[in-house]
Amino acid sequence: MTSTDPVSAVTAAMRVGTAPTGSPAPTPPATVSPPAGSEPASGLVDGVLLARQAVLAQRATLQKLATQAQELSRAEADRARVLHEQADRSTATPRPRSTTATAAPSTTPAACALPTGGLGSVKSWVRTGAVFLGCRFGVSTMYGVAGRSGASDHPAGLAVDFMVDRANGDRLAACALKNADALGVKYVIWRQRINTGSGWEAMEDRGSVTANHMDHVHISFNPTAPAVSAIAC
Repeated sequence: MTSTDPVSAVTAAMRVGTAPTGSPAPTPPATVSPPAGSEPASGLVDGVLLARQAVLAQRATLQKLATQAQELSRAEADRARVLHEQADRSTATPRPRSTTATAAPSTTPAACALPTGGLGSVKSWVRTGAVFLGCRFGVSTMYGVAGRSGASDHPAGLAVDFMVDRANGDRLAACALKNADALGVKYVIWRQRINTGSGWEAMEDRGSVTANHMDHVHISFNPTAPAVSAIAC
């Protein structure tokens, strides 16, 4: 039996492309693969993000279109309303102007419902004058017949006190003096002054607001009814 040189056998095998019998086949170089799921997972995330951005963009576009449609609808509705109102005004029948004159306010007790309980049993012309002045200047509190310690026209039913503020008292006193003949006024006391028809004169200090006639106008009337009836303030 002929012995074979191992080196020669390997050389011969390499020439014919086969490994010698009994020798292990050469191992090809290993191929390094990327980690499982790395590249596919990254691509999936990118796709989801792109899809979400597309959905959001589409939603924003739809919302913008809806807003524009609503604004257009409101504008059309406003325009239609304006046209309708213009048409109504153009066809409306003009309202005729009233030719009835406004009646002057009455000064009778029934007309102004003036409370006269505080007057008591004053003379008839005194009551008439009090009601006229009270209604004319909106005085709801008046005092007529009353007892007095000193000289006064109140007990005889010939005087009336009108409880007023400063502005109203000024006007009432002026009106009474202006119509003294028609109302039968003898004199007026107001704010610590007296006027008998010849102008205001100062009076003595009687010690209090009421005693000095700072909160009311006092009017004394003549003992006989006036003959003149025309009154104007």
